[in-house]
Amino acid sequence: NYALELEKTLKNKIVKLEEELTIAQTPIVSLTRNLQEEMDAKIAEILVNTEKLESNVEYLTNESNMLSRKLRHKEKEIHYYEENRVATEAAINQTSMIDEREIVVLTMKSVAAELRGCLCAFENRSFEPKSLDADLKKIILDLEGA
Repeated sequence: NYALELEKTLKNKIVKLEEELTIAQTPIVSLTRNLQEEMDAKIAEILVNTEKLESNVEYLTNESNMLSRKLRHKEKEIHYYEENRVATEAAINQTSMIDEREIVVLTMKSVAAELRGCLCAFENRSFEPKSLDADLKKIILDLEGA
């Protein structure tokens, strides 16, 4: 009889413990389910954000490559314009030197023409020291002024 009562008491305790275990497991199962749902939602959000980031990285890579190409093109243009500027300055300097030479040549031709004119005038008229002296002084003054 004692053994039967002990067995009955133990069975009641086991049933009670199983009920307590079920009651204790319910919030844990519910909490675990909620955590699993939250985790699934976060994973989905992370996947969407990852796709967006990958898309942004691809876009920025393309933009960077395009800007690099533009920069290289601009650097080539700058180099080209710099070469042209140097060549233009050299051409201007050469033109300036040519202009100066032409002025000197024209001045020399003018002086030569005047001297020829004086020589012709001298040969065609009688020797007059005063007029020769005045003509030479005039030519000297003209040359000094030029």
